[in-house]
Amino acid sequence: MKTLYLLPFLLFTLLLAHQSNAQSFIVKGGFNLSKIYVADEDDSYSDEYDMKPGFHIGGAVEIPINQTFMFEPGIIFITKGVKMDDPDYEISSKVNLNYLDMPLLLKASTSNNEGIGFYGAVGPYIGIGLNGKGTTEYGGEEESADIKFGNDEDEDDLKRLDMGISVGGGIEFSSFQFGVSYDYGLMNIATYQDYGNKVKNRVLKFTLGYKIGN
Repeated sequence: MKTLYLLPFLLFTLLLAHQSNAQSFIVKGGFNLSKIYVADEDDSYSDEYDMKPGFHIGGAVEIPINQTFMFEPGIIFITKGVKMDDPDYEISSKVNLNYLDMPLLLKASTSNNEGIGFYGAVGPYIGIGLNGKGTTEYGGEEESADIKFGNDEDEDDLKRLDMGISVGGGIEFSSFQFGVSYDYGLMNIATYQDYGNKVKNRVLKFTLGYKIGN
């Protein structure tokens, strides 16, 4: 477990070590819509859920490989989860999850004579679940409970470690960039996995970034 908490600090040290040789440091943040894929051996239930609005904030370093390609490791605090509304029964439920994500992206960029650039990025990400809460409103009353991260199927709700693939692209102008990306969780984070039970994160992100450096 201690290794999971050390990962962000090890990556942050890597970012600082490469800062002097990096094309730029990027401060970024924005709006995201998250959902959770839920299924078992009988069916998938994600269509019953709605995307939950949230946010993300963090930073990344562009490490140049050549004139076109760059390696972009980063550290992002991001909210994930899902919500469900049933107006017929006046029930509203929401799961809020807080994660620390570490994307490791391969980025390709081009620019035109007007100084406008376009980029695409793809790569894996590692996520660490920090905390979470589930809330249900029914009949004007609200009940909530903490989401427990761990590996015990009897005591914990979700596994702390998450992994997936991030794909996106965007536009750059001067020191600013705007991008859209999608994080596709590959790891089954359900602690109880009998009967084919699966839980996976899905996040659509809209990100505004500001470059500092060359």
